[in-house]
Amino acid sequence: MKLRIRSRWLVLLLAVALPRLVWAADIVTPAPLLNDPVAGRALAADVCDARPAANAEYHGFFKIRQRDGSVTTVPLVSRVLVADKSWQAIYQAGPSNAVESLEVTHAAGLSNSYRYARNGAAPAPLPLPQIWQPFAGSDFSLADLGMEFFHWPRQMLVQDEMRKGRACHVLESRPAVTNDYCRVRSWVDVESGGLVMAEAYDPTNQRAKEFEVKGFKKVNDQWQLQEMEIRNLKKRSRTVLNFEEPQK
Repeated sequence: MKLRIRSRWLVLLLAVALPRLVWAADIVTPAPLLNDPVAGRALAADVCDARPAANAEYHGFFKIRQRDGSVTTVPLVSRVLVADKSWQAIYQAGPSNAVESLEVTHAAGLSNSYRYARNGAAPAPLPLPQIWQPFAGSDFSLADLGMEFFHWPRQMLVQDEMRKGRACHVLESRPAVTNDYCRVRSWVDVESGGLVMAEAYDPTNQRAKEFEVKGFKKVNDQWQLQEMEIRNLKKRSRTVLNFEEPQK
């Protein structure tokens, strides 16, 4: 079996081209199980090793809906800085007197590194056990923003199936040691390599979070991520991430 994988990286908070905006309803057809660890590792590596073409800056907000129905809106700025052998995704969220900052450094073939700070302080290195804390009161953890699950050692291509009218590879990722998640199942678009949706399972193998890309818009002849949602099934809360037009 030959995988059609392009080196495109759709960070949860960043923009990547998609060939179509209109997604039809899911086509429910049985898909054969593949359970291929070699192809799974290749797919995860392709996602991890791809990088943005240029520096960019994006402005948007988190809309956080709690279990009781209350809604909080938190401003967000995201930046991409591209170097010769690595690239950084930088996130700053919250009011000016209580800004949280996160820097995630990605490099081909290497693990992510995280730097984090609160209240406008300079970001400092963060130990991996601490990356599961929520960012800016949202349902996104620092690890979610860093797409940490694609770096886990166990990657299995489970099957290929349709989701949101797109042909997708279904990848199941498992960590060496269980953390907040024991596994993550993600649907990766075959043509663009972008993440369409994902499900995260807690240490008891109960579904804990659901991620879903909700919308795109065309900016400068490129499809840009406009909105995505994460649902926290344990807290019964949800966070919508919305981006305005990227700034140059």
